[in-house]
Amino acid sequence: MSNLKTRLARLLHRLPLLRKIGKRFLRGTTMSQPFYGGVICMDAVEHAWAWAAQNNYEGFDRPLQDMLLKLSLERPWLVDIGSNLGAMTLSVLMRNTSARALAVDPNRRAQALLRESLRRNGLVRRAEIVNAAVAPVGAEVMFDFKGSVVGHVAPAGDRVASMTVKQILDRVPVGESPLIKVDIEGFETRILADLVSCASARNAVLVLELHPAGLNGLGDPVRGLEAIRSSGAVVCDLAGGPLAELDRAAFTHVVARWR
Repeated sequence: MSNLKTRLARLLHRLPLLRKIGKRFLRGTTMSQPFYGGVICMDAVEHAWAWAAQNNYEGFDRPLQDMLLKLSLERPWLVDIGSNLGAMTLSVLMRNTSARALAVDPNRRAQALLRESLRRNGLVRRAEIVNAAVAPVGAEVMFDFKGSVVGHVAPAGDRVASMTVKQILDRVPVGESPLIKVDIEGFETRILADLVSCASARNAVLVLELHPAGLNGLGDPVRGLEAIRSSGAVVCDLAGGPLAELDRAAFTHVVARWR
């Protein structure tokens, strides 16, 4: 989006009536903002939070961004499951020139934004985009695209293509131990068994967001943490310290390694 359009979008966002007008006429419009020396592309309406006021994507989940960057220095293959518009993928690729990424998400609009960001930053050759939800073998996945460009698995959604964890990891070269980031809005509880089995077999490092209990009818953070620990993984938080007692109502990032 040009500077003129950006100023117009900010103006329309200030007052409720103008905001309604903006939502109608700017939906589907791509805008960008500075991001680690390059740019990140976003939807002018769906991502208004990221350009209104003083917000920006460099500050979005910054501890997670920085942990992924740190881990990518030893595991340069990032598998970003639930990549959305690619903030985590881009934050790694733009700060670690040795990194490569596999970005997986069923949301085509979000992936179009990531694809444009990759193009503008000269990163196309270092990333692959996969349009699919990650699900158990044979599962039919319905996805709700409404209300947020993030989206989530929902019984009343639209059917989307799906792949198993193994099918995704098979795209990473044999011999590579990948860094796997997972953020799929509660659906992680459905793929935990496959995720833990495949990650441990590849000697991967897993960075997983456990969602609050009941989120989207799926979240079960206690079950998630138990499944990871029972697999023999060493678990820590984003600061690298022991994971404190789990709050079932909170969003919790878990970093897991297998010996």
